[in-house]
Amino acid sequence: MTLISQSWFWLVAATTAILVFSIFTVLRSRLGGAPRWVKGLLLTALVAAAALLLRPHEDTFTGLDTSCYRLMSQAFTAGRGFHNIDQSLLVIPQEQRRSVLLEFKQWGRDTRDRSFEITSIRDGTTKPYFYPFLPLAASALETLTGGSGGDYFVPLVGLLFFAAILALGATLGRQYGLLAAIALLMGTPLPAYLFRGFYAEAVGAALVALVLVGRLLPVTTRSFRITAPLLLGLATCFHPATLVLSLPALAFLLADPALTRRSVVLNLAGFGAGLIPLLLVTLWVCQPYGDITKVKSLLSGLSASGVHRLLAIFISGFGLAIGLVLLGSVRLRERLAAWGSIGLARPGIYVTLLIAALIPFLIPASLWPGKPLVWAGLLEWRDGVRWGYGVVLLIGIASTFHPKTPPLSRALLLLSVLLACFFFYLKGFEQMGLWSQRRLIPLTCLLVVALTPALATLFQSWGQRTPAAPKWLPPVLAIILTGAALVNPLRWPDPYLTRHEKGAREWVAAVSEKLGSTFTFFDYYPFSVPFAVTGHSRVFGLSEYGYNGLPGLAEFLGHHARQEPVLVVTAYGNPGMEDGVILKERSRETVELKRVVSKTALPAERRRWDISIAILEAIPVSSLKEARNPPLAIHKIMDDGPLALRGNWGPRNPIPTREAILPARWSREGSGLIGPVPAPGGSMRITLAAAASRDDGIDGQVFQITPPWGGPILTLTVSNDLTWVSGDLTRPASGKDGVTETGVYTLHAESPYNPAKTGITGYPSDLGARIHSIRIELL
Repeated sequence: MTLISQSWFWLVAATTAILVFSIFTVLRSRLGGAPRWVKGLLLTALVAAAALLLRPHEDTFTGLDTSCYRLMSQAFTAGRGFHNIDQSLLVIPQEQRRSVLLEFKQWGRDTRDRSFEITSIRDGTTKPYFYPFLPLAASALETLTGGSGGDYFVPLVGLLFFAAILALGATLGRQYGLLAAIALLMGTPLPAYLFRGFYAEAVGAALVALVLVGRLLPVTTRSFRITAPLLLGLATCFHPATLVLSLPALAFLLADPALTRRSVVLNLAGFGAGLIPLLLVTLWVCQPYGDITKVKSLLSGLSASGVHRLLAIFISGFGLAIGLVLLGSVRLRERLAAWGSIGLARPGIYVTLLIAALIPFLIPASLWPGKPLVWAGLLEWRDGVRWGYGVVLLIGIASTFHPKTPPLSRALLLLSVLLACFFFYLKGFEQMGLWSQRRLIPLTCLLVVALTPALATLFQSWGQRTPAAPKWLPPVLAIILTGAALVNPLRWPDPYLTRHEKGAREWVAAVSEKLGSTFTFFDYYPFSVPFAVTGHSRVFGLSEYGYNGLPGLAEFLGHHARQEPVLVVTAYGNPGMEDGVILKERSRETVELKRVVSKTALPAERRRWDISIAILEAIPVSSLKEARNPPLAIHKIMDDGPLALRGNWGPRNPIPTREAILPARWSREGSGLIGPVPAPGGSMRITLAAAASRDDGIDGQVFQITPPWGGPILTLTVSNDLTWVSGDLTRPASGKDGVTETGVYTLHAESPYNPAKTGITGYPSDLGARIHSIRIELL
């Protein structure tokens, strides 16, 4: 894996470095005549960009694509391969394995750690859950630098994009062009936030944007012409949706009338070469979008997903355009380029094209039901723009009508408008705060590349002090742009400045040291993921849908604890016992993380999130001496923790008191709890804290508690208010009931409560009472 990741990283890094060097070679030569203070201002802006971006997020527990990519890179660094055997899964009985898989009841792919898919529940084979190109590159950088170097891969790519835009603005428009570039980069939080996390779309968009920046320059070097098409192909590997950007960018490269037929073929060959890693991985590593070698699979993907059909339309359209360029003569391409330049230079034709680009795509009728998703994505994009950045964009779009605006800048704006609906459509599927804004980062990058030269050229023309441009106009417009761009960062600075989940990496490493290679069970699946993904630890977590499998898993853990040490990690309170084992707390680990929370892009704010887990040692009851001192006991606080619970339990419903709000859950008919079992002839006590909380005219509830040995039952009565009540049970002296150290105590209500009869909906019809805690102890 090290060889594969290093090869991929150096291929991308070398290609990008050569292309960026060629861009800055041209920009430096054209910036040579600028005053020294302008160069100093540019250098200051570059340092500020580095300080802003080189503060990566540490997404670990979010459970979204960004954390999954990040954890996959750490797994590669730790030596995990593409197709490993999940040995920890194989230790679990086969009938219980699905209880530790994420969303095993849902249609889709099975995964135990979100980053790798379980391809066979029987033999435990795995493969990457999605394309691994970003994790591979980050893993290589981490290996080269040590520590957390992998977290800096995306920020470094983002910094190159920022640097190219800032230098382009300063080159074309001096200080005012630089301010315009800053306004376009900083007026919305998306670049500053997304370029600091593991966002594959951001990497692909930035690499394509660098190629477009180089294409905007009036002069291109030989090294740029060689590396640009290759980099467009490599960019697509990071995320296939980047193809919607890279194909038009390739068309812009091929539209150069100076290219010979041989050069066109070489450009296409370079682009194809960049796509080879994507093809190889799709054939032999993973197929997130189906098996592309089978026509039936491709047709199935097109029929099942509107996104796939829309993507196919764009690929076909741009592919056809590139094919026409390839087949046409050099003279035809010269004519097309001339017609394009003339058409874009005429305001009437340009406005007509802009309006035409606003019309939704010529979509087949089958896709029109997707229009609401386009609208939803548009509204989400508006929330990331707000009025401040909206002013910046409006001024930038207006500047494209200036006669000296480069035709390619106008063409890129047309492309941005045309592609907007595609990215809005993608965004409409996901409305999950800042994380889902990754769908819009390609559109943002494209707009920045399109409008930076337009604004900079406008300032440059005004700098010539023609009669149509008063001296006061450039600084006034620059002040308006800067002020409008500052609205979002000043009002909502958190997405610009906060490092999401900073400190998570160090905390996970410290806890991993304490877990070691011990067989470990987490009762809260999301917390298990960063410990399970590397493949070195033996960690698994109870799935969100795996509660019904808990009895079997707990029984397995009890038996396994007799063979080797077993740890149980709980995100809730420790009940003290589970099936066949005592849960003894070894340590409690806590960490305070900062997270940026938002329903859409903006408003966004920083919130504190405290993670607290208890590492419990599972000690088999059978290993204890007969003289148990103190006697065995379980004390279950009814928080959301699943440990020791059996049967169906109702929803959580806290009980307010004068001192505090006590956690509580509704019991239902057949609700059960694991507890210690006395020796034959021995006694035990059950203490209950509960409130019947009935609104049907009945005061209180009578519980009938059936012990594991079957009878006699214990009757306990609670009132509508919070009540503490207890009672004793004695196990028959015969001891022929087959019950051993632990068993299930089952609750039945004498008169179950149905809230629906009093007009309260959303609850089961067989409620008992709101139980705060149950204590079962041997006497």
